[in-house]
Amino acid sequence: MSTMKMLNWNMERPQIQVPYSQSGDRESMDYPPDMGRKSSSPDSPVSPSVSELRLVLLGRTGAGRSAARNTILGREEFGAQASPSAVTQKSKRRKGDVYGRQLVLVDTPDWFCPGFSLEEMRQDVGLCVRLSAPGPHASLLVIPVEPSKGEERGVQERIEEMFGDGCWGHTVILFTHDDGLKEQSIEEFLQAGSQDLQRLVEKCGSRYNVLNI
Repeated sequence: MSTMKMLNWNMERPQIQVPYSQSGDRESMDYPPDMGRKSSSPDSPVSPSVSELRLVLLGRTGAGRSAARNTILGREEFGAQASPSAVTQKSKRRKGDVYGRQLVLVDTPDWFCPGFSLEEMRQDVGLCVRLSAPGPHASLLVIPVEPSKGEERGVQERIEEMFGDGCWGHTVILFTHDDGLKEQSIEEFLQAGSQDLQRLVEKCGSRYNVLNI
């Protein structure tokens, strides 16, 4: 089991040491059906032998988190096109069953929104850690396949402020698209993408998957 949970609040940088599970590092991860697994890295932070899989879902509003959540859980809770009133306001713990093992998915709000105050972020990051106890196996960072809006660096900085640089060893990027790739492969999209996006992928050890929503 991983180390005990340690909260290390800082008024300017509310960093929290997330107790990621260490079981089965560098083993293959089993994904739910239709996840369209495509990755340039054979390494994964999750072992297929884990009986309970605990994941944290991260991303901006409109990135496709709802569709990703519905696909991972295998059911539609709010629909892929959620109304503004259905947008996640605080972290919530959801459960499902994937390939015979229990899945715990912690759905987080848009921590990267400028309107999300420091106090709100501090409280919700702490809630996320409690909901994913004794520790998540991995975080899924949802990023839409679309022309860069220059948000990648801000996302990277915010994640490191909250969780520290060590979190990248447990992070997988989930690229979402609505036929946005067309004839282009995800590798071609990344090669043509911004340096900030390429750097973010490198931070995650080139672990990524593609989901057509």
